[in-house]
Amino acid sequence: MRSLPALAAVSLLAACSADSDGPARFNASGELIAVSGGDAGAQFACLSCHGVKGEGDGDLVPRLAGLDAGYLVRQLDLYADGPRAHPQMAAIARKLRSEDRLAVSHYYAGLPAPVTAAPRGALYQRECAACHGAAGEGRPGVPAVAGQSAAYVERQFAAWASGDRRGDADGTMTRISRQWSSARLAAAAADVAALADANDYRGLPAACPPERRADPRNGASAPPQCVAGPAEPAR
Repeated sequence: MRSLPALAAVSLLAACSADSDGPARFNASGELIAVSGGDAGAQFACLSCHGVKGEGDGDLVPRLAGLDAGYLVRQLDLYADGPRAHPQMAAIARKLRSEDRLAVSHYYAGLPAPVTAAPRGALYQRECAACHGAAGEGRPGVPAVAGQSAAYVERQFAAWASGDRRGDADGTMTRISRQWSSARLAAAAADVAALADANDYRGLPAACPPERRADPRNGASAPPQCVAGPAEPAR
């Protein structure tokens, strides 16, 4: 995860609800952790890598917006406990309390998911859609994959194959990653990337409460303005 100076890490604000009740509601939400890093510290604010809208970077940093909250909580637990190896994410997850992991997971689950394209990709539809959905939308306990980059998906295949990533309940991902050829895995990753453009997100509300919102645990304070996402493209 890229480390940014504390001020830069909190100078962007994830989109907030237009009907927010102000700082009290913000402080009780996972948005505060996404913006300020919570107990992990401002240099590890989620948005510094995963983007203001949870969209990822279109490469090796995954999108979080719209993923199932239960799946996200489980990944944080796996990072903290060791079955999913990633030094930066493990350090962050271990510094977050269980209630903070739950809150930030629900925050990202509530963000708009990318606008998906029409289902395509014969390999994906044949081998992956039964679990991850025809449009990559996922289902409870199984992550949505639309909007993830091919590079990120290939990196996850490699992690499953090597044992650096564990925790799939029935071992399906480990089996696929170890049995499929590199060419077939690359083709599946390309099919996933084609499901949605990682930058194609629905517009986000621009209105925010006027108060500055601070995290008392690390002194970080976010500016009151909100960053709006791009308008939904014409169909």
